[in-house]
Amino acid sequence: GVLMLREVVEKNPENVEANLLLGQQGIVSGQLDKAQKRFEKVLQLEPTNVEAMLGLAEVFKNKGDKQKAIDLLQKAKKKMNSPEFSKDIDQYINTF
Repeated sequence: GVLMLREVVEKNPENVEANLLLGQQGIVSGQLDKAQKRFEKVLQLEPTNVEAMLGLAEVFKNKGDKQKAIDLLQKAKKKMNSPEFSKDIDQYINTF
């Protein structure tokens, strides 16, 4: 599936869904730099994309930059404006 997604992105570098999926795969496979680039690309195209914010926060957390991760998670909380989501994010941050 990853090769097919890469083909999609080669033909259309601004495909948000393909970039999100490749970013998520980058986290799973430990390719954090590649994942970071994918999520940053999505946020260039859609600055309020919560899924990209969460993915990029996970990348920063895994790279040891907890403050950047927390900042992105707080931004995602504001965008979602949901008490349940905020509670989940706060609990996640407390695991850092």
